[in-house]
Amino acid sequence: MMTKTTSMSLVPSPDTPGKVCIQCDTWKPLTEYYAANRNQHDRLEGTCKACKAKLAADRRRRDPLAHQVRSKTYLKAHPAVKQAAQRRFHTLNPLAKAAHAIVRIALQVGILIKPETCQRCPSQFHLHAHHADYRKPLEVEWVCALCHGKLRRKIA
Repeated sequence: MMTKTTSMSLVPSPDTPGKVCIQCDTWKPLTEYYAANRNQHDRLEGTCKACKAKLAADRRRRDPLAHQVRSKTYLKAHPAVKQAAQRRFHTLNPLAKAAHAIVRIALQVGILIKPETCQRCPSQFHLHAHHADYRKPLEVEWVCALCHGKLRRKIA
């Protein structure tokens, strides 16, 4: 049974473990909080998972370049995380995995030649082979990482 307090937060009955989020001022069960450093009395963050996600999304929108730098730094320090994401993608998309392998082999034997610049902008760095259709593995557009991200998100 939940009771309403004057501060608009929900307070549980004594047998339900939980606490009030410092961001949304709502009582939530302990499972709704991430683990924190050992200095916290309950070893949990003060902000609930939902509020943390909203704050992170707002921060990404405000400064996307800083987010990109943080992401790259994290992935360099934790290569297993990137490898696991790639394995998940290939498990869910076997056609994409096959197309990527075919492009890799075609590059090695000279069937495909990687250009020096992006086909959408003048960038020369980190060119990716973008497939509009994985069923046509040798039909690729060579684009830089930024243009590839836009294509994948259908912004271009």
